[in-house]
Amino acid sequence: MAPRAPPLRAKNIGYRCDALVALHGRLKRKDPLFQRDTAARNSLSLSCSITKEVEHGDIVTVHYIGRLESGKEFDNTRQRAPVEFEVGGGRVIDGVEEAVIGMKEGELNCFKIPCEKAFGPIKLDLIVNVSKSECPEDLVVGQRLGIKGLHVIVSNIYPDKMEIDGNLPLAGEDLLMEVEVLRILKSNDCRLATFAGGSFWPLELIFQRIPGVVSTQAGYTGGTKDNPTYPEVCSESTGHAEAVLVKYDPKRVSYLQLLETFFEHVDVTQLNRQGNDVGTQYRNGIYYHDLVQKKEAETALLYVQEQLDVQPFFDVERSNEFDIPVVQENCTVVTELLPAKKFWRAEEKHQQFLEKLGFCSEKGSKEPIVWEFEFEGARLSVRELLEEK
Repeated sequence: MAPRAPPLRAKNIGYRCDALVALHGRLKRKDPLFQRDTAARNSLSLSCSITKEVEHGDIVTVHYIGRLESGKEFDNTRQRAPVEFEVGGGRVIDGVEEAVIGMKEGELNCFKIPCEKAFGPIKLDLIVNVSKSECPEDLVVGQRLGIKGLHVIVSNIYPDKMEIDGNLPLAGEDLLMEVEVLRILKSNDCRLATFAGGSFWPLELIFQRIPGVVSTQAGYTGGTKDNPTYPEVCSESTGHAEAVLVKYDPKRVSYLQLLETFFEHVDVTQLNRQGNDVGTQYRNGIYYHDLVQKKEAETALLYVQEQLDVQPFFDVERSNEFDIPVVQENCTVVTELLPAKKFWRAEEKHQQFLEKLGFCSEKGSKEPIVWEFEFEGARLSVRELLEEK
């Protein structure tokens, strides 16, 4: 479970158009294409005569109990919801990904994972001493701190200095794991969706939280250069948009529900920007992978425009000096709707970025996604925190 972000004075990102609550029901009643496709999808069934085994690329749901060699238990999902991950997706430690290969649904195995395939060996260069005069007076050994996006622990306190350890809590430990495979979802039973809406950091976290979304990737799409880098995309020289590739289980979440989430959190009236993030790479777009997605997106975009035509839109970013949102009238949807093109996975440090910073990524979470931090009396954005690292 990802640790929750510390209490911060911040403003939420995104926008919510409350009229979209009725969108799902409206399309189900009035769109024959949606009704036909839903019926076809619901008619799919898995053969029970074939025993499935976990393969690379599958999405597995597991319960596990993790213990140290001393027998001390450090985690137990049987006390909460099971964990779902894509094998080979890098969301869990390498040792677990390798161990579940070949397991069957309902199978339970116990195995030992060396530290090299768990949380890595202890890195001495991540243990530093700082003067006590530079630290708060009430710190105690074992206390966890968040410093500019990094999670550290107070490992020792001396008369004139303090030892700070930036290693992961279980670094250097061999692990004893008990894993039960509850469900195997084959990759070809999933579907893909691609969205752009400002920075891919918060947008990815938003989709991570949706039940039925089995994996997400931050990346770039719609440009002219193969395998672009983050600085190249930010220079606006490649034509790419920051985007999120969503893999989802259509039996648990529909494409229309993904669209609803997109419209709840993205200001579709801002051209080449979202809030303070300005540039063509921050344009908002929906990139369909088949004609059914195209039809549903077209219908949804028309509906959103209808709502903007008949009711005021409160722009929380362009507030006046009294922090009262400005009413924007005659708003036009500027979301681009295009076929999905080559998606280039962004650099690893951008993947699940806000989750790594401590934001909650649990399914169904409604925890606000804050975009600005109060740090040492100064207000820093998440983007500035990354640039300082």
